[in-house]
Amino acid sequence: MKKFNVKSFICGLLIGIISITIVFTAGGIKSDKVASTQNIMSNNTTKNELDENALQIMNKDDFTNNVSTQLKNQSDYDTLASETIEKTGDMNSIMVYIPHMSIDKVDAIVKDYIDKTNDFNYMYAIRQYMSIKGIDDTVKSYVDRTNDYGTVAAMLQFMSTDTSNYVAKKYINEAKDQQYRQFFMPYLKE
Repeated sequence: MKKFNVKSFICGLLIGIISITIVFTAGGIKSDKVASTQNIMSNNTTKNELDENALQIMNKDDFTNNVSTQLKNQSDYDTLASETIEKTGDMNSIMVYIPHMSIDKVDAIVKDYIDKTNDFNYMYAIRQYMSIKGIDDTVKSYVDRTNDYGTVAAMLQFMSTDTSNYVAKKYINEAKDQQYRQFFMPYLKE
């Protein structure tokens, strides 16, 4: 049987006490947004109230008239998103509406936004709400305009066979550097 070592016991006890103190102290630290989100969720709120509160949390001062509580169907969201993007030119301002919009409207807004700004980053976040045709049209237009193949390489898997083949052939035939070749080769049709 091993001898009881008092020093080891005291060190272990101190480490345990410090660890528990840190865990419970850190658990009490919350940011304003996390706390306000928890307050919203703790009340029995409706989806429209959550949309309104989400806008308030995101500091969207443009929506002080509580428009989101009046929205009932896709066409309402489509209209609001169109008006908002037209007014602000900022895709962030409509992100909360994207899941509620019609696929055709999402396709149109994303393509138009990327055509105007060449900012392809939103495509990855919004892709799940787009049709394959919308993805095809947007990517094809972007590649034809910018020749930025590295940005679109990850989208090949979500495109139709014909369009991914078009983009892959265009890359293989036109790109000076072939650093993304391994991404495009599987999408070439024989």
